[in-house]
Amino acid sequence: MRQHRRVAIAMMGRPASGKTTLARYLSRSLDGVLISSCEIKQAMRPEYQTKDCLDEALREQAYDEAVRRCKGVLEEGGLPVVDAGFHTRALRGKLYGAAREMGAALILIYCQCDDLREVLRRIRARTKGPRTPDKQGDSPEIFHYLTCRFKEPVPLEVDRSASVVFVRTDKGRRLGYSLGLLSVS
Repeated sequence: MRQHRRVAIAMMGRPASGKTTLARYLSRSLDGVLISSCEIKQAMRPEYQTKDCLDEALREQAYDEAVRRCKGVLEEGGLPVVDAGFHTRALRGKLYGAAREMGAALILIYCQCDDLREVLRRIRARTKGPRTPDKQGDSPEIFHYLTCRFKEPVPLEVDRSASVVFVRTDKGRRLGYSLGLLSVS
Protein backbone atom coordinates (compact mmCIF):
# COMPACT_ATOMS: atom_id res chain seq x y z
CA MET A 1 0.00 0.00 0.00
CA ARG A 2 1.31 3.46 -0.92
CA GLN A 3 2.04 5.74 2.05
CA HIS A 4 -0.13 8.84 2.49
CA ARG A 5 0.00 11.81 4.80
CA ARG A 6 -2.48 11.45 7.62
CA VAL A 7 -5.74 12.13 5.82
CA ALA A 8 -9.11 10.43 6.22
CA ILE A 9 -11.98 10.70 3.75
CA ALA A 10 -15.57 10.05 4.78
CA MET A 11 -18.82 10.19 2.87
CA MET A 12 -21.95 11.80 4.20
CA GLY A 13 -25.45 12.23 2.77
CA ARG A 14 -28.93 10.88 2.42
CA PRO A 15 -29.73 7.48 0.92
CA ALA A 16 -29.27 7.17 -2.87
CA SER A 17 -27.10 10.30 -3.04
CA GLY A 18 -24.07 8.56 -4.58
CA LYS A 19 -21.97 7.97 -1.46
CA THR A 20 -21.04 4.35 -2.19
CA THR A 21 -20.31 4.98 -5.85
CA LEU A 22 -18.01 7.89 -5.03
CA ALA A 23 -16.38 6.09 -2.06
CA ARG A 24 -15.51 3.10 -4.25
CA TYR A 25 -14.12 5.38 -6.96
CA LEU A 26 -12.00 7.36 -4.49
CA SER A 27 -10.64 4.30 -2.69
CA ARG A 28 -9.59 2.74 -6.01
CA SER A 29 -8.19 5.97 -7.48
CA LEU A 30 -6.29 7.01 -4.35
CA ASP A 31 -5.14 3.54 -3.26
CA GLY A 32 -7.27 3.92 -0.14
CA VAL A 33 -8.92 1.41 2.17
CA LEU A 34 -12.71 1.30 1.80
CA ILE A 35 -14.60 1.00 5.09
CA SER A 36 -18.30 0.32 4.50
CA SER A 37 -20.80 0.80 7.32
CA CYS A 38 -23.24 -1.41 5.38
CA GLU A 39 -20.78 -4.30 5.29
CA ILE A 40 -20.03 -3.79 8.99
CA LYS A 41 -23.76 -4.00 9.82
CA GLN A 42 -24.04 -7.16 7.71
CA ALA A 43 -21.12 -8.71 9.61
CA MET A 44 -22.63 -7.72 12.98
CA ARG A 45 -26.00 -9.20 12.06
CA PRO A 46 -25.60 -11.98 9.44
CA GLU A 47 -29.39 -12.23 9.00
CA TYR A 48 -29.44 -8.51 8.19
CA GLN A 49 -32.52 -7.36 6.28
CA THR A 50 -33.39 -4.02 4.72
CA LYS A 51 -35.62 -3.08 7.66
CA ASP A 52 -32.58 -3.47 9.95
CA CYS A 53 -31.10 -0.27 8.58
CA LEU A 54 -33.76 1.47 10.69
CA ASP A 55 -32.24 -0.01 13.87
CA GLU A 56 -30.46 3.00 15.39
CA ALA A 57 -28.56 0.88 17.95
CA LEU A 58 -27.12 -1.29 15.17
CA ARG A 59 -26.34 1.83 13.14
CA GLU A 60 -24.50 3.39 16.11
CA GLN A 61 -22.46 0.21 16.69
CA ALA A 62 -21.55 0.03 13.00
CA TYR A 63 -20.46 3.68 12.93
CA ASP A 64 -18.35 3.17 16.07
CA GLU A 65 -16.69 0.20 14.35
CA ALA A 66 -16.17 2.21 11.14
CA VAL A 67 -14.47 4.98 13.15
CA ARG A 68 -12.33 2.37 14.95
CA ARG A 69 -11.27 0.88 11.61
CA CYS A 70 -10.57 4.36 10.24
CA LYS A 71 -8.15 4.96 13.12
CA GLY A 72 -6.50 1.59 12.46
CA VAL A 73 -5.92 2.42 8.81
CA LEU A 74 -4.47 5.81 9.79
CA GLU A 75 -2.15 4.10 12.31
CA GLU A 76 -0.86 1.87 9.51
CA GLY A 77 -0.18 4.91 7.32
CA GLY A 78 -3.06 4.21 4.94
CA LEU A 79 -5.84 6.36 3.55
CA PRO A 80 -9.24 5.37 4.97
CA VAL A 81 -12.32 6.07 2.86
CA VAL A 82 -15.39 5.64 5.06
CA ASP A 83 -18.66 4.93 3.26
CA ALA A 84 -21.48 5.86 5.64
CA GLY A 85 -24.26 8.44 5.82
CA PHE A 86 -23.12 10.24 9.00
CA HIS A 87 -26.65 11.61 9.23
CA THR A 88 -26.35 13.17 12.69
CA ARG A 89 -23.96 15.70 14.18
CA ALA A 90 -23.17 13.28 17.01
CA LEU A 91 -21.99 10.61 14.54
CA ARG A 92 -19.92 13.18 12.66
CA GLY A 93 -18.52 14.35 16.01
CA LYS A 94 -17.08 10.89 16.62
CA LEU A 95 -15.36 11.09 13.26
CA TYR A 96 -13.98 14.57 13.97
CA GLY A 97 -12.69 13.34 17.33
CA ALA A 98 -10.96 10.30 15.82
CA ALA A 99 -9.26 12.42 13.14
CA ARG A 100 -8.14 14.94 15.76
CA GLU A 101 -6.85 12.13 18.02
CA MET A 102 -4.84 10.67 15.13
CA GLY A 103 -3.53 14.06 14.00
CA ALA A 104 -5.24 13.58 10.64
CA ALA A 105 -6.99 15.99 8.32
CA LEU A 106 -10.55 14.91 7.62
CA ILE A 107 -12.26 15.45 4.29
CA LEU A 108 -15.99 14.91 4.71
CA ILE A 109 -17.64 14.57 1.30
CA TYR A 110 -21.32 15.51 1.41
CA CYS A 111 -23.06 13.83 -1.52
CA GLN A 112 -26.31 15.51 -2.53
CA CYS A 113 -28.96 14.49 -5.04
CA ASP A 114 -31.95 16.82 -4.89
CA ASP A 115 -33.67 15.37 -7.96
CA LEU A 116 -36.37 13.20 -6.37
CA ARG A 117 -37.00 11.35 -9.63
CA GLU A 118 -33.34 10.41 -9.81
CA VAL A 119 -33.36 9.32 -6.15
CA LEU A 120 -36.39 7.09 -6.76
CA ARG A 121 -34.75 5.66 -9.89
CA ARG A 122 -31.67 4.76 -7.83
CA ILE A 123 -33.81 3.19 -5.11
CA ARG A 124 -35.71 1.08 -7.68
CA ALA A 125 -32.40 -0.05 -9.21
CA ARG A 126 -31.31 -1.38 -5.81
CA THR A 127 -34.19 -3.87 -5.77
CA LYS A 128 -32.85 -5.58 -8.90
CA GLY A 129 -30.14 -8.22 -8.83
CA PRO A 130 -28.57 -9.92 -5.83
CA ARG A 131 -29.05 -8.46 -2.35
CA THR A 132 -25.84 -6.88 -1.11
CA PRO A 133 -25.19 -4.79 2.01
CA ASP A 134 -24.81 -1.58 0.00
CA LYS A 135 -28.39 -1.91 -1.30
CA GLN A 136 -29.94 -1.37 2.13
CA GLY A 137 -31.82 1.85 1.31
CA ASP A 138 -34.04 0.09 -1.19
CA SER A 139 -37.43 1.59 -0.39
CA PRO A 140 -38.96 5.08 -0.39
CA GLU A 141 -39.95 4.49 3.26
CA ILE A 142 -36.33 3.99 4.32
CA PHE A 143 -35.28 7.03 2.28
CA HIS A 144 -37.98 9.08 4.04
CA TYR A 145 -37.04 7.75 7.51
CA LEU A 146 -33.34 8.59 7.12
CA THR A 147 -33.96 11.88 5.31
CA CYS A 148 -36.19 13.10 8.16
CA ARG A 149 -33.40 12.35 10.65
CA PHE A 150 -30.62 13.88 8.59
CA LYS A 151 -28.96 16.93 10.17
CA GLU A 152 -27.25 19.33 7.79
CA PRO A 153 -23.62 20.17 8.60
CA VAL A 154 -23.16 23.65 10.03
CA PRO A 155 -19.90 25.62 10.32
CA LEU A 156 -19.88 25.52 14.14
CA GLU A 157 -19.87 21.70 14.17
CA VAL A 158 -16.96 21.30 11.75
CA ASP A 159 -13.68 20.59 13.52
CA ARG A 160 -10.69 22.79 12.61
CA SER A 161 -8.89 19.84 11.03
CA ALA A 162 -11.86 19.01 8.80
CA SER A 163 -13.25 20.27 5.52
CA VAL A 164 -16.69 19.53 4.12
CA VAL A 165 -16.85 19.21 0.35
CA PHE A 166 -20.30 19.34 -1.24
CA VAL A 167 -20.71 17.15 -4.32
CA ARG A 168 -23.88 17.24 -6.40
CA THR A 169 -24.61 13.83 -7.90
CA ASP A 170 -27.81 14.62 -9.79
CA LYS A 171 -27.93 12.75 -13.10
CA GLY A 172 -26.22 14.61 -15.92
CA ARG A 173 -24.25 16.96 -13.69
CA ARG A 174 -20.51 17.08 -14.16
CA LEU A 175 -18.64 16.73 -10.90
CA GLY A 176 -16.24 19.58 -11.65
CA TYR A 177 -19.14 22.01 -11.93
CA SER A 178 -20.75 20.95 -8.69
CA LEU A 179 -18.21 21.27 -5.89
CA GLY A 180 -18.61 23.51 -2.88
CA LEU A 181 -16.51 23.76 0.28
CA LEU A 182 -17.28 24.42 3.95
CA SER A 183 -14.14 24.71 6.03
CA VAL A 184 -13.13 26.25 9.34
CA SER A 185 -9.74 27.94 9.51
